[in-house]
Amino acid sequence: MKINILKTIVLTLLISGFWAEVYGQTVNNVKLLDLTGNSYSSGSSFHVPIGSQMQVTDNYTFECWLYVNTKPSGSYWPVIMDRRKVFTFFIGDNLSSGSGDYGFLFATRDGADNIINRIRNDGKSGANYTPMFFQEWYHVAVSSDGTKVRLFLNGTAVDSNSTSPDFVLSTPSGYEVNYGARYWGSFDRFIQGAFDEMRYSDIGRYTTNFTITTNTPPHDTAGDPNTILLFNFNSSNLKNSTSANTYTATAHNTLTYVDWDGFPSDKLPLPVEYYKPLSATINDNKVKLSWATATERNNRGFIIERSKDGEDWKNIGFHGGAGNSNLIKEYEFIDKNPLPENYYRLKQFDYNGKTTYSKTVFIAMNNEINMEIYPNPAKDIIFIKGNNRQKKLTVSIFNSSGKKVMEVKNAENSVDISELKKGIYFITVCDGNKRQISKRFIKTN
Repeated sequence: MKINILKTIVLTLLISGFWAEVYGQTVNNVKLLDLTGNSYSSGSSFHVPIGSQMQVTDNYTFECWLYVNTKPSGSYWPVIMDRRKVFTFFIGDNLSSGSGDYGFLFATRDGADNIINRIRNDGKSGANYTPMFFQEWYHVAVSSDGTKVRLFLNGTAVDSNSTSPDFVLSTPSGYEVNYGARYWGSFDRFIQGAFDEMRYSDIGRYTTNFTITTNTPPHDTAGDPNTILLFNFNSSNLKNSTSANTYTATAHNTLTYVDWDGFPSDKLPLPVEYYKPLSATINDNKVKLSWATATERNNRGFIIERSKDGEDWKNIGFHGGAGNSNLIKEYEFIDKNPLPENYYRLKQFDYNGKTTYSKTVFIAMNNEINMEIYPNPAKDIIFIKGNNRQKKLTVSIFNSSGKKVMEVKNAENSVDISELKKGIYFITVCDGNKRQISKRFIKTN
C-alpha cells in the first residue's frame, strides 16, 4: 500500500510538471507592471540612462502591450514612452468620431521641445480612426525602416508617413528614456494603466501588418542585437531582459509588479480569442451550436450551458479545447433535446480553474421575427426596426458575461439605454412567442 501511494505521488508530480511544461511555458504574460494607481500629475514610472546603443535615428521600433485604466477629462498626452527633445509616444484625448475612449500618437521633437510631426490613430488631421477603449489590452507599436514610419494597433497599420526628414530622430546626449511619464524638469503626465513586453529596438521590425495576440510568445531575450531595451517585468524588477547591453533602469517612486492571475479578472487578456462567435441553428429539431477560436491560451475546454430564461443556467455538455494554439479551431455541439426556447453560452475554463463566458445566443424552436437593431454603437437610445404590426415587445439586454442587466416590457420601437454603463451588450427582442437575438452592440458614454 505504501509503495502504491508513493507511486501515485510521484506520478502526480510528474504529470503536474508535464502540464506546467506544456501549458505554462508558452504563456508570455507571467507578470505585468501595474500603474493603475497613478494620477495624471503624480505616481510611479521608470527611466533609463543614455548610451551609445540607444542613439537611434532613422531605423527604430518602439512597442508594448498597453492597458489604459482611465484618463482625466481634458488632460492630454499621458506618456507611454518619452525622450525629451527627441520623441514622445503618448495617448491622446477622445477621438474624432466619439465612439472610443482614447487614441495613441507618436511625435518627433526638435531641440526646443516643439513637435516636428506626428502619426496617430485618432482620426484628426486626416489620420484614420480606430476605436480604443479603457480597460482593454492593446499592442501598440511605431516602426521606421528608414523609408517610411508606420503606426500599428494590434498588428494593423493605422497611419504612416515618410521618414525624411521629420521622423529621423535627433540624438542629443543627456536625456533619459522615460516610461509611463515624462521628465522635463519634473515628472508629470503619468499614465494610469499597465504595461507588458516593452521593447525599444534600433531596427524597423514591422513594415506590413502582422499577427500578435496576448497568446503570442514573448520577445526573445537573447541573440537579438537589435533589441536595445526589453522589459517583460517577469522578475519583479527593472532588469533589461535582452543580452544586447546592460542598461539599468531606475524607478520613480515604488513600482507594482502583478501576476496576471492577480490582476482583476476584468483586466486580464482573454484566454480564448474567438474567430467566430457562438451561433445557433436548427436542424431536424435539434440545435447545432458552432464557434471558432483564433487563439487559445491554456484552454482546457468549453462547458456548454443552456437556460430557458437567460438567468438560470444548466450544464448540458462539454467540448475539449486545444490547450495552446495560434491556429483557427472550429467547434460544434449538438443539443439533441432543446427546449421550446433556448439561451446558450459557453463557459470556457483553463488548466488552473479560471473561467470566462462567451456571448449569449437565443433560439426558439419556431420562426424568428425579422427585426433590426440600430444604431451601433449607441449612446442613449436603441431603435427597433421591423415591428410593423406595432406589437408590444419585451426587450432583454445582457452584458458580455451573459447576465441580464435590463428588461423592458411593452416596448414599442425604441429602448432607453442611457443608464447602462459603457461596454459591450447583447439584446433579445420578444414578440409573442417569437424571438431574435441581435449581434452585440456597444454602449458609449
